[in-house]
Amino acid sequence: MARRRDGLGPPAGLVGLLHGGWITAEPIVYEDVLPRPVADPGTADPALDADWLAGVLDRPVADPVEYYARQRQDSLDEAARALGVAPIAPPVAPPWPPD
Repeated sequence: MARRRDGLGPPAGLVGLLHGGWITAEPIVYEDVLPRPVADPGTADPALDADWLAGVLDRPVADPVEYYARQRQDSLDEAARALGVAPIAPPVAPPWPPD
């Protein structure tokens, strides 16, 4: 387990690791693709757009929410292994719409 000059090891949890400088958050860069014109914003079903795009490309299209969640978790798992700490849970988004 890594130690700092003060002799303390990494804290538990994502917030402590970020605030203590043990890990750094970097944004995931992604391509925003609009597979077909959206004449009426807010009415298109994203699943249908993914199905349509998969048909046009003749290959499966990953669900972006699942894809980036997996990428984030892989990064957190790698950081936990490198620091020798328990698995790091991803942040939890507040409920929407807010109460």
